[in-house]
Amino acid sequence: MQVGLDIVTSAKYKSHQQFRLDEYLSAFVLIFNKIFLISSGYGQTEYKFPTCIKPCSLHAITSTPNKMDDYILNFKKYSSESLKYYKELLLKNDSDEKAFQHFFERNVSFIPGAHSEFGQARTGHDPIHGCLISQPKIRGLNTRIPDFMWLSYDSIVFSPVLIEIESPSKKLYNKDGSPTSHFVKAKNQLDEWRSHLSKVENQLNFYEDFDIDIETRRLDFEPFYILIYGRRSEYHGDEVLTKKRKTLVDKSSQQRLMSFDRLSPSEAVTELSCCYTKERKLQIISLGQGVALDITCDYLTKCHNVENGIDEMMFVGKRRINYLKKNINNFLKTHSDNGM
Repeated sequence: MQVGLDIVTSAKYKSHQQFRLDEYLSAFVLIFNKIFLISSGYGQTEYKFPTCIKPCSLHAITSTPNKMDDYILNFKKYSSESLKYYKELLLKNDSDEKAFQHFFERNVSFIPGAHSEFGQARTGHDPIHGCLISQPKIRGLNTRIPDFMWLSYDSIVFSPVLIEIESPSKKLYNKDGSPTSHFVKAKNQLDEWRSHLSKVENQLNFYEDFDIDIETRRLDFEPFYILIYGRRSEYHGDEVLTKKRKTLVDKSSQQRLMSFDRLSPSEAVTELSCCYTKERKLQIISLGQGVALDITCDYLTKCHNVENGIDEMMFVGKRRINYLKKNINNFLKTHSDNGM
């Protein structure tokens, strides 16, 4: 059995492994794939682009730093701006759960689980449908539905990641060190989700409702259940509370407990978007900051309201927004016509 990255990797990682180019040129190849016609003139190399992209020179792009922002994400800048906003949100709106739901829907790279990192090894596969699903409706659940869900998988295991968030202001412990009623209630939700999805009939409904393909249905079904709850400051430096915290969820039942302080953007997830489901169709809420109009984001051809999702993007410059708006419809048409 292989340990480490899965043998089959996503298109993005394959491209990086194949070309071994510098950052700009690697991004350039990913974005403008199938570019072969090259001619020279005045010391510049001209490329012929797909019809949905306006031709321009490689020299013009790489010699103008801001030009690349039209096509790829400056992750360092995004990470700095989004983390600053997130920390202010924790400081000023820690009792407003809806504010955090809104933020995470537009910054999916903060939410863990896209690449099954809770299992034995991190997978190279992007999650099914390429989206973080907001408030997924799981047939038969009588309790609160999850706030988010990734449909993660590798070559052996299908691992949906069901995520519950509570307002960061809620406490883990009472004064006597026992778990608070708020925490117990949230943890019980994870138990009920696990019990529900342990039944074969509910798994079959899950496959149908979230349009899971036949090959994935043949994999082992091992969901993970994540509770994002509380702040690190409540237990940090307290040896007794820190030890107690390790026993609050059952890791043998694929449960994980994370504080809001642990969350930060992951560059590998910025190409993914956020959606909700309506009548089993994927409705885009917001595009990921790193969405590129190439094969790495062909999942968008199966989504609805894609253009509206551009307006909901946070921490993205006007140039990039305008570029996406100008080219998104041609991209969707071209890739849909090619059967992608």
